[in-house]
Amino acid sequence: MKYLAEEKECQGLNDFFVFGINYNKASAEIRGKYAIDTSTAETILNAGSTIDATDLILLSTCNRTEVYGLGNMEVVIQKVSEVIGQPADSFEKYGYKLKAKAAVFHLFKVASGLDSQILGDFEIAGQLKQAAKFSKKFGRLSNLTERLVNFALQASKEVKSKTQLSKGTVSASYAAIELIQEIHPQADSIKILLIGLGLFGENVGKNIRHYLPNARLTVANRTLMKAEMFAHHHRCSYLPFEKVGEVINAYDVVINTAAVEAVLIKPEHVQRNGIAFLDMSVPGGISPDVQQLGCTYYNIDHISAILNKTLAARQAEVPKALDIIQYHIKEFVEWHKVYLQRWLIYRVKDLLFELDCAESTVPKEKKVQNALNHLVVNIKKDPYKGCHVLGAINEYLKN
Repeated sequence: MKYLAEEKECQGLNDFFVFGINYNKASAEIRGKYAIDTSTAETILNAGSTIDATDLILLSTCNRTEVYGLGNMEVVIQKVSEVIGQPADSFEKYGYKLKAKAAVFHLFKVASGLDSQILGDFEIAGQLKQAAKFSKKFGRLSNLTERLVNFALQASKEVKSKTQLSKGTVSASYAAIELIQEIHPQADSIKILLIGLGLFGENVGKNIRHYLPNARLTVANRTLMKAEMFAHHHRCSYLPFEKVGEVINAYDVVINTAAVEAVLIKPEHVQRNGIAFLDMSVPGGISPDVQQLGCTYYNIDHISAILNKTLAARQAEVPKALDIIQYHIKEFVEWHKVYLQRWLIYRVKDLLFELDCAESTVPKEKKVQNALNHLVVNIKKDPYKGCHVLGAINEYLKN
């Protein structure tokens, strides 16, 4: 935060705040109670002067609900809590309240994926952009806050393009796809049996369909109707759960995501080598002994090792991302210094156009702009307004 160390440089941001809850201290169940849908957002943004804030941005995702604004944070907390039907002090218990430079830094980290549940998840940047756009429709986004968000989004874009913060998979369901592609270079034409269609199993199945569209997928589930419905919606075949042990030899890859009390697939079920078994449930449903029959075997720990390697690589990129963020914060501060003196600049511009001087070969509009550029540069250096105005007039007259 070294670029925001001087409070006098950001005096207009002393009332900038953010409060909210996220995955760090609040469970998914609790976060759900604080979710702000479109209708609720409209109610809050239409609250008028009673909410005591000129600017408001409502950012609500599955992992967080945050309110950014300019104004009286405590009054806004009371109003938002009232609208969503939750106690105001819960933001102390489950969340956070930040002001001024701390709030600015938080915004930049959120936009750049440094505060995401999955490090490097840049989906939040698009959600922030949409939230700001929505606020602008209701007149709740001043030039100051809009520029602040734009600087944060510029930082996010540079972090994404110049670091490896989002490289590699951090999804276990997608890690399975990567592993299949590594085992079978021609993975798009193989036969895959997926056992178990819980939430995780469904994600694995959907990823197979998306990334390996030509693979011949078969699904099995304890509830046959669920397997039938999945097969209908995702262009694959299905079979009864109890038939799994009888058919595994017809497949190149067998994936188990079903939690079972006893081992589902044993060595005696395997009649040929070369089958790849991925056991992604705990407790496992596939015996590791299938490896003795010339088959490959991976469990959830192998998948986790892939994810941990990816996360470690992303974590190593954090310092580089923070440097980029600090640079863009510094750029915002430089813009903000001029923004604070915008009325002075407008007044000097009017004054220069009214001022008579000796005839010059330089067009008046160009002379005025040169003088204003001189003024802006000096404003960024130090706060002596009077001297800067005189300097701008002198710059104008000398041409």
